[in-house]
Amino acid sequence: MSPESERLLRAGDLDGLLAQLEEEQHARVAAIGDVSNGAILSNNSGTRWVFLLPDMTTPGKWRLQRFDANGFSGHMIFNSQEELVAEAAREDFITHDPTALDRLQCSPSFQRGNFLTDLVGQVNAGDLSHAEADRLLAEYDAQPA
Repeated sequence: MSPESERLLRAGDLDGLLAQLEEEQHARVAAIGDVSNGAILSNNSGTRWVFLLPDMTTPGKWRLQRFDANGFSGHMIFNSQEELVAEAAREDFITHDPTALDRLQCSPSFQRGNFLTDLVGQVNAGDLSHAEADRLLAEYDAQPA
């Protein structure tokens, strides 16, 4: 929340606060701009990212794919590019960082995180037991770096 929004909240000016928050949201959306060809955005601390792109599993939809130094961590699907950008802006992902995935994807922590995410998916689908997932992760971790 911006200092002005905090001031309006403390003053109890809810109408002013709503107008200020809407103005801030519009500014964040404008900062993101066009993502028709995809975009990678970071949060303010530069420790988490979202990849905005057309969804390949459902034509016409848009995907917000989350990731950090420990791999991919989830996604959301949107009906329009406008909804996608609005969500990224709401979450303060507004700084373009087109090389983030290139920098992270080969790191050991990113690779391990993706391996672990795949195991969790298999457990959740009933294709793998917890014990088997634990064993596979231990084998992964025992491999030389």
